[in-house]
Amino acid sequence: MNKEEQKKRVLLSPPYWGRDEMNLVEFPFALLTDRAMGIVTLEFSDYIPGEGGKPVVRKWTVTASEKFGMPTRDDERVYVALMQITKENGLDSPRQFFSRYRVLNAIGWEQTGHYYKRVGESLDRLMGVTVKAENAFYDPKTRAYSTESFHIIDNYRLWDRLSTSGQQNLPLSYFKWNEIIWKSIKAGYIKKLDTRFWFSLKGAAARRMYRYLDKKFYQKDVFAIAVDKLALEKLGVNRASRPAKRRAQIEKAARELIERGYLKEFSFERSHGRMIATFKRHGNGSKGRKTGLSDEQSSLKSELEKWGVTRGIARRLVLQHPSERVREKIELTGHLMADGHQDAVKNPGGFLRSAIEDDYALPKGFMTSAQRKKQKEETDREYKLNALYRAESEFKDWLRQSIDQRVSGNVFVFEMRYKRQHNKPPTQAEREHAKREAIDQLPTEDEYWQGLVERVKEDCGELNPELLGIAEKLKERAKGQVANLGLKKSMDESSF
Repeated sequence: MNKEEQKKRVLLSPPYWGRDEMNLVEFPFALLTDRAMGIVTLEFSDYIPGEGGKPVVRKWTVTASEKFGMPTRDDERVYVALMQITKENGLDSPRQFFSRYRVLNAIGWEQTGHYYKRVGESLDRLMGVTVKAENAFYDPKTRAYSTESFHIIDNYRLWDRLSTSGQQNLPLSYFKWNEIIWKSIKAGYIKKLDTRFWFSLKGAAARRMYRYLDKKFYQKDVFAIAVDKLALEKLGVNRASRPAKRRAQIEKAARELIERGYLKEFSFERSHGRMIATFKRHGNGSKGRKTGLSDEQSSLKSELEKWGVTRGIARRLVLQHPSERVREKIELTGHLMADGHQDAVKNPGGFLRSAIEDDYALPKGFMTSAQRKKQKEETDREYKLNALYRAESEFKDWLRQSIDQRVSGNVFVFEMRYKRQHNKPPTQAEREHAKREAIDQLPTEDEYWQGLVERVKEDCGELNPELLGIAEKLKERAKGQVANLGLKKSMDESSF
């Protein structure tokens, strides 16, 4: 299949919806090139309407890690892949379990050591870069913009298979979104992104333009913006470039989006002394995007409407308030109605609206389904953790035993069976033969420990990657303690 056929295939394929955080769409956090070339800081700004319509400057400063450098165009690819994985995982936790195979598969990179290493380097830069966003994050509760400083991800863990033996149950790798980014994601300040189409675009400027225009085409198919603002503040074109080159980069990116069927046309024209770029997408380009709501927000909006909240108010509530609060108040209303408090909730729709807007406190003892789920998960984790501690204790007892002690039970069973079958005890030679067989069948330390872990799974259920990691540490700790009997280590769970 040649490149033209591949393009047509992607274009004709149904969208594959990932997610994109809105602030990271509005301003770049990475270069358009694949090399940092000594760049340590990127600065972007624009204006937004403030109180009384007065313009307020919005600034976005990106500072690279001294060791790992500024994120590049490929790191932006990894970011989009991580957002796609987060959406696939369910948007339920800032800590996201993943594998580098999934990242490479999403991007379309080859499954080679070079690209596996490349993903790790991208994680270093996404963790190391610092973004200072002035008047960029909107808080619907205070109805004001805040200034935030954050990394894109806070930490990560990658597992590497250094050999083919003894590592069949390696935990999944994970990364953790920064608190500011995750708060924005959970507040619903995200949009859909057709990642299949985005990854198929050839130019870095075309990919970034697609992310930006796809946000601006909300409920409209025409968007106009000053050329310098688009090039310098939104796409991140080099500020030292000449105006003609800025325009050329915009034109190249736009033409790719036209060739790929996303844009219908674009044009440049001078207005009031400024060069303006106007983009028009195909009329059906807004299909599937008209609501402007995430999947979660659309679901919550429907739930609010079932309780009698009008369509317009329901839409405003899910856009202006965190999804957790909306879901919490929906469950509170259902609880009060089912618990015989209909008199207090005579108008469920009106009560629900007020509960969300004024953030009503929850009754004592009431727990949402999310809280009950979390409590159950914590109880389940504690139960499994205690089972692993008991397994560790049994493992240490076994490690302390001599070979004779480990096989004594098997030899004793042999003697009892022999007496029942022959009405006499076995000879010393027969006893020694049984002992040697028992020694040959003894498990290795790792096999014995794995057997204990499997027993924990049978008794308590499957272990998640975190608990599997703890199990591995308990095994090594037990071996170390037995090897150094004078060394006492804490059983405190916090050591993990």
